Amino acid sequence: MSFADLHTPSSVKGSALAFSVSAICDKDTQIKYTNDSGETKIVGYEVFQKICDKVCKDKFGGKVPAKLKNWCFNKADGSTTRDEYINSKTGDYWDGFTPETWYISAKKRADRVDGGVLTILDQEKNQIPPNSSKLYSGCRINLIVQVYATDKDGNSVQASLEAVQLKAKGEPLGRELIDAKSEFDTEEIPAEDVDESDATGSDSETDEML
Repeated sequence: MSFADLHTPSSVKGSALAFSVSAICDKDTQIKYTNDSGETKIVGYEVFQKICDKVCKDKFGGKVPAKLKNWCFNKADGSTTRDEYINSKTGDYWDGFTPETWYISAKKRADRVDGGVLTILDQEKNQIPPNSSKLYSGCRINLIVQVYATDKDGNSVQASLEAVQLKAKGEPLGRELIDAKSEFDTEEIPAEDVDESDATGSDSETDEML
């Protein structure tokens, strides 16, 4: 997972508020989909391009438009629809990306999400609250997206973000997670700092309990 706005929707250049996420694809990434025959297929991420093409052909009379913008499946080197995925300040690729990285982008307008809360689940399928540290850039996730084609503002294919599930921890991108318990040592408590009433209970408290 990278570049995610899952709990608080954001706006890009005045666009409608939306939840969004980018998912970096690697050798372990798989796509699960159902074909026209009703068969469920699990394949490598490269097939996502064929899924996009199929959706476009269904929308545009059997052909993929020549000037189609694919906003949901791109290569980080800028050779596809989206710009090169680099940090303009440093000139380096964003952490987790290389020129050969493919990634899936999905978003959903906040006003189209029931109750304004996107479905974001942990491994046991419990909703992850906004203040949780479970989700971070670099963790591995499962996504449910709905691919669709549109001719609004030019021909394009996009992915609607339906749900996110935490799959496993991963190497944090752009920051380091700190385990406080492993960093701190156990400290001896000075005798003068020990409140005996806290440790044993006061006489009045004992009387009340009796």
